[in-house]
Amino acid sequence: MKRKFLAGFLLICSVVFLSAPAMAAFTNVVAFGDSISDNGTNASAGDFYGFGVYTNGTPWVDRLAALHGASIFNVAFGGATTGWGNIYETPLIAPSTGSSVPTNFSGLQWQVNDLGIQTAIGGMTKDSTLFTVWAGANDYNRMNAMNTYNKFIDPTTPDLTAADKQAAALNAVNNIMTALGTLDTMGAKHILVPNLMLLGDGNFAVTYNTALEGALAAFASSFDGTVYTLDIFSLYFRMFAGYDIQNEDPEIAAAAEAQAMLDGLIWSDGYHPGYVAHAAMAWAAFNAPALVPAPVPLPGAMVLMASGCIALLGFRRKRTAA
Repeated sequence: MKRKFLAGFLLICSVVFLSAPAMAAFTNVVAFGDSISDNGTNASAGDFYGFGVYTNGTPWVDRLAALHGASIFNVAFGGATTGWGNIYETPLIAPSTGSSVPTNFSGLQWQVNDLGIQTAIGGMTKDSTLFTVWAGANDYNRMNAMNTYNKFIDPTTPDLTAADKQAAALNAVNNIMTALGTLDTMGAKHILVPNLMLLGDGNFAVTYNTALEGALAAFASSFDGTVYTLDIFSLYFRMFAGYDIQNEDPEIAAAAEAQAMLDGLIWSDGYHPGYVAHAAMAWAAFNAPALVPAPVPLPGAMVLMASGCIALLGFRRKRTAA
């Protein structure tokens, strides 16, 4: 009985001091990113940011805001890279100076540094505002587009190597962390950062996701707020696995997946997620786990906990002596 009582006490202590907080309720959701988050523009509602809606339904982040009953301020742009520019820049490198400075500002760095956007965010209560930061896929697309362009200019240009893709992925993660640092200086308290789904042969996405996981853990250790993670890479595998589980015959499973794509369930156009996928991503984001370092109990709490344990031990000795 005494052992059960002591074990129960320690279990309660572990729950109090070690449990990770669930996602809070928010009144505002601010979205940064690319076409997966872009919800187009709505001048009548004061939304002048974005190029369009790249799915056959409501984007995941707008759905997420609705789940929270929150207002959405979506400044994501289709084609945005994690840098300052966009994959849709023409030409890819400014011809007048030969500079790599983008001519089309709509990338993630521009989004978090734009004065108009910062001013709008400045009036929001940060404790009840969730910032979502999701970009990186267009860094992969831009890298491939640049390689194709260079081959057109010089047919002897070699193909991209695994090392090239890995280097681009690491640069993208560095850009993500730079954006998070900017949000930190703006007073952000809640940030959600999804990883990437499988892209191409996987070299870019796997490198990106691994590096992002480590970088977010380091950031969270000093961030005066909460970082939420969203494993999109695994989520997409689970969505496709559902067809394989329901259809043991590989050909039937493949046909079911193909039909789902045609129906716009998982993909809307063969590249952008469909409405069912967006709904799944929104729900996963709504339940996203908080990434927090192992908490260190406050000094006063540590004294209280120690006093409780000492009292328990004293109680045990008295019962034994009796």
